[in-house]
Amino acid sequence: MELIDFSKNKDSFEEIKNIESILLWGDPNAIPDAEITICIPTYKRPKLLKEAIESAIKQETNIPYRIIVVDNDDDFKNDENLRVIESFNDIRISYYKNKKNLGMFGNCNRCGELATTKWFALLHDDDFLKSNYINEVSKFLLKYKENIDLLILNMEHINYPFLRENNGNKKKKIVKLLKAVKGAIKNILSLFTHKITRIPVSSNMFLGNVYGPPTCGMLFKKLTFLESGGFNKDYYPSSDWFFLIYFSKKYKVLKLKKYLGYYRWEDNESLKKETLEAFKKQREECIVSLSSNFLFCKIIYLIFKKDFIKIFNSNTIDIIKHTIFYSLIQKYYIIILFV
Repeated sequence: MELIDFSKNKDSFEEIKNIESILLWGDPNAIPDAEITICIPTYKRPKLLKEAIESAIKQETNIPYRIIVVDNDDDFKNDENLRVIESFNDIRISYYKNKKNLGMFGNCNRCGELATTKWFALLHDDDFLKSNYINEVSKFLLKYKENIDLLILNMEHINYPFLRENNGNKKKKIVKLLKAVKGAIKNILSLFTHKITRIPVSSNMFLGNVYGPPTCGMLFKKLTFLESGGFNKDYYPSSDWFFLIYFSKKYKVLKLKKYLGYYRWEDNESLKKETLEAFKKQREECIVSLSSNFLFCKIIYLIFKKDFIKIFNSNTIDIIKHTIFYSLIQKYYIIILFV
């Protein structure tokens, strides 16, 4: 197993620098006072793209912001997405088309390059934002000013595939009851927890990708993102996870524990069998690499080695029965990061 060095990252912008993105609609500088750009990378999903754009333009705010759509479909004869853009006729929107498909993470990197504001947020074309997104993140940025390079948010999951509720009425009632109890506990715990937190790198060993996918409004400082080297496609499909571990080690990262976006699973790349298998393999690589990069993670690995081996040997990414102590630590991280 090749270990990952989370102290460094290659320059992934170098790989795409000679591939041009053509501006087909709009003016990137049309909103001169904007400090935030909502960036929507897209590929051949015009219906979903329309919903993502609607959530971006229907923000209940007086704060100026921009929207750019970066199309990874290099077929310039296909104008479906252009027609979607034109249907909005909104001066905040700019639409680019790449001359060559950059890949999923290459297109996210291009979004960061094309953003013309101090901050840019990623919103994948199958996800959408809550209407108070701009107001909430703007208040946070005003308060913390220069003491942040990345703002991570909570997101609600739509049709999460590992919590199906369609196996009979009895199970539905049980799930509904458990959700109600969970909601009540969450409300009580929220009285004693902070809405702003830093993310302990060790939490990745217990919860997997604690940062979440870089969508639904994850907000980067543009200059820092460009300096960082961007998402490294070599670690696909966990390029975002490994990059965010590196980024949180080197830069100032905070989490705002508010749910300001929706992550949709129906058309998600993450549900493909080969992707799920790769995620499982890379989780093992991540845990072992963290234990070699960070002293505290090494201690954790030695203490919970049996639990980690159980994860490595499992044939599924579903919930695994762990020791009580491991499960308690897991729940502790859930509370401090998501409640």
